[in-house]
Amino acid sequence: MLTGTIPDIFKTGILTPFHKKKKDPTLTTNYRGITVTFVLGKIFEYALLEKMPDMNVNQTEIQFGFTKGLSPIMAALIVSEGILHAKQQKKNLYLASFDSQKAFDVVHHMILLEKIYYEVPTDVWRVIQNLYLNMSTEVKWNNHTMGLNGKGGLNPKTAYKIYQAYVLPRLLYGLEILHLNLTQIGKLRQFHIKTIRCFQSLPIRSSTAAVYMLIGAVPIEAELHKRQLSLLYSTLVSENTKLKTLMERQLIVNSENTESFFPRVQEILQYYSLMPIHELKKISQQNFNGKSKLTQP
Repeated sequence: MLTGTIPDIFKTGILTPFHKKKKDPTLTTNYRGITVTFVLGKIFEYALLEKMPDMNVNQTEIQFGFTKGLSPIMAALIVSEGILHAKQQKKNLYLASFDSQKAFDVVHHMILLEKIYYEVPTDVWRVIQNLYLNMSTEVKWNNHTMGLNGKGGLNPKTAYKIYQAYVLPRLLYGLEILHLNLTQIGKLRQFHIKTIRCFQSLPIRSSTAAVYMLIGAVPIEAELHKRQLSLLYSTLVSENTKLKTLMERQLIVNSENTESFFPRVQEILQYYSLMPIHELKKISQQNFNGKSKLTQP
């Protein structure tokens, strides 16, 4: 901070290209690069953020991406509840969406730095400027693969941890806000059990209870419930008035309609003998730092 100079290792990353689905793999533009930077450099960046002033004071409440305490799933929740309302009113709902292609790739760093020059302390600005000087990237391109089970494969528990960390989040992303029917749940359950059974090299005739118990797994319904309860918690502790208003409305207008997220999650709370939403809301309001207990005392 005194010199405004950042170690070069903090500005070096390893880039792994990921192929975009249904795109021509022979074109380099059809790969998305994910860069992993030095851990200490990332810690330094978080420390630097603490010295930055709040530059989001004029941010609209309907921006959910790149906003602390919010996520795009919450925006999708508002849209899904809007669709339900339109169906109930028998009205058309028109939704327009757009994406700024390669927006983060074409941002001119020096222009951005000029914009924030008078908004941040001088020493912090010099450090940020230095972060963008002489950056370097190494590309990782490795087609080597490893089996998940069998000879030379991974330990079943290790394979399951990888499945939890990388497969389940992608498999279930966004499904917590949707009202899934029995057929859809059945397909998810079949894939989930088959995968976990494969990790353990168990025969098809193995009981479902044994498949879960031997590796410490939970049913796919429970995985969905965890995500639905997590979204409810994020809504309760959020300061976003749009979400709070939506929750209040749906709990009154659609209290018996499980096509709405909030009545549906109310049933999940009852299933696990947890506090109802109105009780959880009181706790979240009383707790200054937003950390509340979700279970009965």
